[in-house]
Amino acid sequence: MFSQIAVSESLICLMGFEEAHKPAQRPSASQAALRVLVYFPTWMIGSVRTGVAGMMLETEVFRLEPGITVLACAGKFTMGTRLSETEALSNKMVADGVRKLILDLTHADAVDSAGLGVIMHMYALLEQAGGQFRICGANERIKHLLSVTHTDTLLTHDADLESSVAMLGGDPGNAASSG
Repeated sequence: MFSQIAVSESLICLMGFEEAHKPAQRPSASQAALRVLVYFPTWMIGSVRTGVAGMMLETEVFRLEPGITVLACAGKFTMGTRLSETEALSNKMVADGVRKLILDLTHADAVDSAGLGVIMHMYALLEQAGGQFRICGANERIKHLLSVTHTDTLLTHDADLESSVAMLGGDPGNAASSG
């Protein structure tokens, strides 16, 4: 069921991107659907990539014991299709029972206001569900954003994934072998 929702959202977003950037070359609905099926066959778990090199957001989900899920993001955590899909993915994970979530920003270049909104949404969802949310690996630019917006007082940040896993009661060795 979730795959259908993700495909529908991806199709809508892909069509919106094509309309905004290449109106004369916009694909037909069947061509766009084919692209979605090729790019998003296993959207829930694994890597997903789209966009122009250097500007894409890549998201990977992996699970560690005991019950710790890591959402690792690389690229720009900024407004766009991939950010919307990352938010939908986090919503689905919490709805499916994830209660310990680490957002790994080790390979994220930047976060904008939309990205910060998604991060705060993840935090709020887990807080309401009685879960725990941690951020790890943020670069100086992202740390500065968290400081300026005073969200660093709400969002727990660790230097690396191993530290976040240890703080959630897991085995840091599992994080080292998964990352």
